[in-house]
Amino acid sequence: MKVPVVLFKLLLLGACHTDTTSRITGPVRHGRTNPATSSALPGGVAANIARSIRQHRADMKITFIGAAATGNDDAASSLRNADIDVAFARLNGSHPSYNAILDHNGELIIGVADMALYDAVTPTDIIPLLPEHPQAVIVDANFPAETLAAIAARLSDDCCLYAAGTSAQKVHRLVPMMNRLDALVLNRAEACELAGKTGAVDELAMTLSAQLRADALVLVSDGAEPAALAARGTVVSSAPPKITLANANGAGDAMAAAFFCLCLDRAMGPPDTAATSAEVLAETLEDMLANALTAGANFAAGNNV
Repeated sequence: MKVPVVLFKLLLLGACHTDTTSRITGPVRHGRTNPATSSALPGGVAANIARSIRQHRADMKITFIGAAATGNDDAASSLRNADIDVAFARLNGSHPSYNAILDHNGELIIGVADMALYDAVTPTDIIPLLPEHPQAVIVDANFPAETLAAIAARLSDDCCLYAAGTSAQKVHRLVPMMNRLDALVLNRAEACELAGKTGAVDELAMTLSAQLRADALVLVSDGAEPAALAARGTVVSSAPPKITLANANGAGDAMAAAFFCLCLDRAMGPPDTAATSAEVLAETLEDMLANALTAGANFAAGNNV
């Protein structure tokens, strides 16, 4: 008799919409029409992370829960095509979208986000959609704080909970669930907002890690500048690989996905009952940070495979 394979159950919640990117082909002329090349691709922080994890991991049952305008199924199809189970709360309003304008070097000039639908998502919309007993959950900060807190409250104590900062304007929504988080990824601007102060990435990572669960990890990135990863009172920092930039839009999500994959590897492995020295922990953190930064750099360079 064939024994059924039991897959690790991963749940992601948050944004899933369409990203439109327009790259100006010459010098930027403000107040004028600029020739550009454009593309429209599936986007959203949580959805980008879900697709990236699926691309590299087949040993998981991945479920995505999001919110969409009534009658819109465009974004959900990209997840289903990636073998991800999908459930959406249906709300009245315009479907969320993000438009990025890049210069000819791939640097973001301005991003325009229509995300009002996500702000209207309530616990009543999401809680009935939650699957039973997920083993790990990843959220972004697009849903309101009340909704995120309700999601966290429904999880069992042994379920790993990870979060991505999303934006400096929204990262404060994670505050009610901070002491429940096992891992947090954010950029320096988001980290400053959440910590309530400015500082270097290593200082910010240490400050925030003290507000999470005892063994939690905090990764603070800063574009092409050094990033930091902190856990258990230990912090390491490293600069991302130098690249020729193709498109910075989405690189942070690729970095976060690679980092969360490493966190999931730890969660899926045997319990770590032995005491870990600060030196061994630092080596582990250095490896995790290097892998995450390489993934983000590869994406930004156009090597998003």
